[in-house]
Amino acid sequence: MNILIQDVRYALRQMGKSMAFTLTAVLTLALGIGATTAIFTLVHAVMLRSLPVDKPGEFYKIGKEFECCISGGLQEDWALFSYDQYKQFRDHTPGFASLAASQSGETTNSLRRNGAQSAADAARSRFVSGNYFSTYGVSAYRGRTITPADDIRGAAPVAVMSYRLWQRRYALDPSVIGASFLINGKAVTVVGVTGPEFYGETLQADPPELWLPINIEPIVSDHPIVDQPTLGWLQVIGRIKPGVSPKSIEPQIVVELQQFLRSQTGNLRPEEIVEIDKQKTELVPAPGGVNFVRSEYDKGLKLLMTVAGFVLLIACANLANLMLVRGMARRQQTSIRMALGAARSRIMRQMLTESILLSIIGGAVGIAVAFAASRGILALAFRGTTDYVPINATPSWPVLAFAFGISLVTGVAFGMVPAWLTSVANPAEVLRGANRSTRDASSLPQKTLVVLQAALSLVLLCGAMLLTLSLRNVTHQSFGFKTESRIVANVDTASAGYKAKQLPELYRKLDSRLSQVPGVQNFSYQMYSPMAHNNWSTLVFIPGQPPPDRKSGNWYIASWVRVSTHFFDTIGAHLAQGRDFTDQDNSNSRPVAIVNQTFARRHWPGHSALGEHFAADQHMKVLFEIVGVVDDIKFRDPSSQKPVAMYFVPMLQSFTWDKPEEQMGEDVSHFPDDIEVLVHGDPAAFEPTLRRALAEVDPALPVLNIATFQEQLSTNFNQEELLARLTSLFGILALVLAAVGIYGVTAYAVERRTTEIGVRMALGANRGDVLKMVMRSALGQIGIGLAIGLPASILAARAAASQLYGVSPYNPICLFGSLAVLIAAAFIASMLPARRAASIEPLVALRTE
Repeated sequence: MNILIQDVRYALRQMGKSMAFTLTAVLTLALGIGATTAIFTLVHAVMLRSLPVDKPGEFYKIGKEFECCISGGLQEDWALFSYDQYKQFRDHTPGFASLAASQSGETTNSLRRNGAQSAADAARSRFVSGNYFSTYGVSAYRGRTITPADDIRGAAPVAVMSYRLWQRRYALDPSVIGASFLINGKAVTVVGVTGPEFYGETLQADPPELWLPINIEPIVSDHPIVDQPTLGWLQVIGRIKPGVSPKSIEPQIVVELQQFLRSQTGNLRPEEIVEIDKQKTELVPAPGGVNFVRSEYDKGLKLLMTVAGFVLLIACANLANLMLVRGMARRQQTSIRMALGAARSRIMRQMLTESILLSIIGGAVGIAVAFAASRGILALAFRGTTDYVPINATPSWPVLAFAFGISLVTGVAFGMVPAWLTSVANPAEVLRGANRSTRDASSLPQKTLVVLQAALSLVLLCGAMLLTLSLRNVTHQSFGFKTESRIVANVDTASAGYKAKQLPELYRKLDSRLSQVPGVQNFSYQMYSPMAHNNWSTLVFIPGQPPPDRKSGNWYIASWVRVSTHFFDTIGAHLAQGRDFTDQDNSNSRPVAIVNQTFARRHWPGHSALGEHFAADQHMKVLFEIVGVVDDIKFRDPSSQKPVAMYFVPMLQSFTWDKPEEQMGEDVSHFPDDIEVLVHGDPAAFEPTLRRALAEVDPALPVLNIATFQEQLSTNFNQEELLARLTSLFGILALVLAAVGIYGVTAYAVERRTTEIGVRMALGANRGDVLKMVMRSALGQIGIGLAIGLPASILAARAAASQLYGVSPYNPICLFGSLAVLIAAAFIASMLPARRAASIEPLVALRTE
């Protein structure tokens, strides 16, 4: 221990004597370790963190994929289930100690304290089974949680509130517990508040604020689905019994799934009935619950972790080069110490101690860098889409352990070789002058590190250019609509208490008031506006053609949206054929639809789709006549390379359906979620005017959000912007570190060869010859690195091809552009010490010792 203390004190003294070296090394490592730790902080929080519940490793989810929010009919791989299906699993699968169900997605409800005079607020709610909290082992922070007795028809309606809602809206008022609240106008008692860390079983932006028992869904919902046996809307997660193998449970749940479907043949199409024996689901580990954020950012985070690792390698290569240069500068001192009896192992240990100490200090500074960076990354990743994300950017113990571990590994791995090389000293060299020799054991390792830096820097620069070009392509593509001078208001008519039959009157009020607002050129209201992160899909049935069948290849699905008149004019879409919807397209007229070009080409190739008919239900009770064809509109996924078939139906038309689930879908589709307005001038400045106009239509109508259409569109590119900006930042950082490394190695080589240069110039070499000699040596190393980095860049681009839009992994502009940038940086970094070498006076150089 005394020897270790001595080595640490010696290392600190040496670092204090060379503050420039110390600061350079610490800053280099802080940037490398900080970048890596920042990304790992998010990887740990998003991909590795378990639920904040009791024994999360015992949880398994039925269904592999995350699905939202309601599914009818058969599924590709079952992940959403009806309430009846959940009870089948719960009551007939003995391998589960407990099996809980929760709503996939969430419902926005109006919330107001009973007796309060203030307007109702909107609250995000999730329906859960009565054993939900007990399954997860979650206790209430105040009051109690929902119990199985609360999840029975006829039980008094209760709810559990989130700590965040309790704090933000009610200032931690203890009287909230036990108080009566109106949820969608229905009295419900809040019986408890969850803990501050609990966000539910799903990691997502803006988690639920209220949890409600499933069986009160018919009370608070205008369109209850709990009694619809064929509508999947619940995700099911259970805690398996100790000692039970998950592999033994999975066949049981597959059998139970198929048995349930056979009991529902009256609700399935004939072609679906023959597919029952092929229906399957999986049992997957769920220690982290249902991770929606992971499904969205999984590939991006992995890519950023790889990029950050490259930056760390470049920083470590710089540290190794600095240690080599520092060690070689001490060769005379090292030789004297060895001549006086110092053991080589002791000298190596001292140098290794200094390297590890530098790495730990760099890691400590890097944690501060990581903290700031991770907060910035979170803000960028969820910009404009959310108010709250339950991801803590503060470094946790696992993150701190990661930072410490990577600092320690860096110090050992990249300090060992310099320590070994610089400890190879012959004491006899002291007598003849160690600096006279042009031989240097560190030369090859230094050049190797420069080659590594050049290769990795090229990979990062090329990747940054590809992602930047991809971002430009995806943001500047033709969306089929215009965003200029347009503003979108997101409202919640359902939570305001409106019924389907009251909506036509609301439409008339909106038409009357908005048409009188100064500055309004046009307006429309619809289920969802383009790029609002949602729309519905359905199968398409064509008269005279076989019904949809996966085997025959005519399994056609189309997205659809219900819109008001003037919708296409308001969003700036081009109607290629036919006409727009009018006020005459109502419940008393024939059903009509407008389809996009992709829909028309798919079903009626070679001739016009105008006047053709199609249906969206298996019995073809309602046949839509196509009255118009609109150019393709990007409605939901801007990164999709192929346009999606879509059709649009009038907001004023409604129909009566035989089946309850079909009627429910019909009624819900008439509730306008988005109101879009085309205005004169700046749309952002129009927000107060639009809020006042909507309040005049109905003061109780919740306005959840108002944003310009451009802002709504921009939120769809958060991940692309995140990847492009961070890889560009890391690419620039790698370029700077590589340039510093090239400069340091070249400068050291020039200093070491000062005597040689003097001899050459004394024998007739001119300054140009010296300049060429130094530049040739430096650029030769860079050339080898680029030769290695070019194919590596292509392979890396191919691996990241899924993150690219409209750009090939072999894009020559990016490949040769990154080559040119790196060569230019290397040329400048090498030219500075080369010019200094060319300016050496021969007599001065010959006297250099």
